[in-house]
Amino acid sequence: MNAIEFLLTTLSPVLVTRPGGGDPNSESSLAYIPGSAIRGLLASRWLADHPGVDAAADPTFRRLFLDGGVRYLNAYPALPNGTRMLPTPRSWRVDKGDSDETHIVDFALTDDVRQSASPQPTWQSPGAAFCTVFAHLHEEKSLWQFHAYTSTPRQSIAIHTARVDRQKVTSNATVFRYDALAAGQTFASVIVADDPADLIVCQRLLPQDGLVRLGRSQNTGYGLVRISYPPDERGEPQTAPRQHWREWTPPIADAGESIPQPTRLVVTLLSDAIVRDPLTGAETDDITAAIYAPAETPVKPIDAFVRTEVVGGFNRRWNLPLPQATAIGAGSVFVFDYDEALQHRLDRLAEQGIGERRAEGFGRIAINWQMGEELARADAEHQPAASGDVALTGEEAMAAQQLATRILRNRLDDKLRAAINENAITHNGIRKAQLSRLRVIVQRAQSASRTAQTAPAAIPELKTFLGDLKKPARDQLLKARVGGAPLLNWLNDLADKPSTVVDRLNAQHMQVTIGKQTATFTDALQVEYALRLIDGVLLLAAKRAGEGYHG
Repeated sequence: MNAIEFLLTTLSPVLVTRPGGGDPNSESSLAYIPGSAIRGLLASRWLADHPGVDAAADPTFRRLFLDGGVRYLNAYPALPNGTRMLPTPRSWRVDKGDSDETHIVDFALTDDVRQSASPQPTWQSPGAAFCTVFAHLHEEKSLWQFHAYTSTPRQSIAIHTARVDRQKVTSNATVFRYDALAAGQTFASVIVADDPADLIVCQRLLPQDGLVRLGRSQNTGYGLVRISYPPDERGEPQTAPRQHWREWTPPIADAGESIPQPTRLVVTLLSDAIVRDPLTGAETDDITAAIYAPAETPVKPIDAFVRTEVVGGFNRRWNLPLPQATAIGAGSVFVFDYDEALQHRLDRLAEQGIGERRAEGFGRIAINWQMGEELARADAEHQPAASGDVALTGEEAMAAQQLATRILRNRLDDKLRAAINENAITHNGIRKAQLSRLRVIVQRAQSASRTAQTAPAAIPELKTFLGDLKKPARDQLLKARVGGAPLLNWLNDLADKPSTVVDRLNAQHMQVTIGKQTATFTDALQVEYALRLIDGVLLLAAKRAGEGYHG
């Protein structure tokens, strides 16, 4: 296949959803950026460059975006070296009794483990959405050892309030919860095409370091993404189309050895697939309907590990949702007895994909990508960056430092929101006026800390205020509780030692590195987030006091 690979780094939360979220006031993002969103982005940019063109009738537009000759694959999480991860096979199991769950057994390749001797393990899914598999030969034992890096993208949870009048607080406001892909993550995507000339057109629409928006709620700050390209052997961005690209590589082939003759054909779905029964036209979870023509006699799988998903979409031009369909979920596994004719048939289908909506990345499959009956598991987030990662200088270093700091702040903000709810005040008669008075002092301390030349070891404005409290106010703060401790003591602890906010936010050793530019939870940030934690807890208590809440 001809292909171009590129990376998408989220600079703000990205919200790409599918139907069936449950609560109408909540939206939960997919764990990846779908190919339909990427195709829509490029289509809109192409139309912007060709004003007045009738898209439905234009042959170039149809060839690039409608006819299926160009296929926009899903953007999955990328390893630090830019490698695109793939959906975790649904045939993988771990023993629930294994505390660290580092030993994976592939049920698609072995039957013996299911009838293992007592004590019988309690099998469960590994829980990670994506993985990368590799192998090496143990020379002493002359055995292949298989390993898997697993990862699940981080989510960013935000609460939004919709009012008729934004300047006026009303009791009938609607509260929305968005569970989006968090900022600061990199996803790898691929565009494949029959004609490499079409890829050159697509690449021009995706400039290096270009900023684009993807997904929902773009006007409210969601969906900002930076485009980049993985480096080539010289460390330069690789923008030219690649020939003979493969979406997956058998792990033993990675080790430079020939692949042994298989006894099974294991088909793994690398994306959702919409497959219809040729007789009824209804969606089905039987992959053989996509492999054989209606008049042919299909070879049925001997085993299957399947999960179905409801998929849909949204057409921005029409401002209407797309029809929903039931798809075979990514990571589903079908096992066949080995048959050479079937393998040739599957190899041809792997090029184009199976089922419907293949131009949007649906229907991608791998054949015999799974080769290890047992695998050792590691967390992909803890793997070192590529050796070609060089230090940046000048404006590039400043930009990388700013980006790393922004990502660190986003992560701290997520933890801050959780900590504010966890440290809710039990009122016991504390007055709203007293809480508001405290917030004024905290906001003064925030202003003073921003203008200070160095980060203070304490928060003097707050310490002085708490020390000068008269008995009625002091009694209110002693009666109010935060996590079982008096509110006054909780405030004094943070005022004396702002560094304790590190433990309260569970942010020990938190740092972000981009291009060897590292952002850490500095003393200044500790003071800032200690004050923000206090202010958030007081604000939440004031709102509850106004609603008549008493804990």
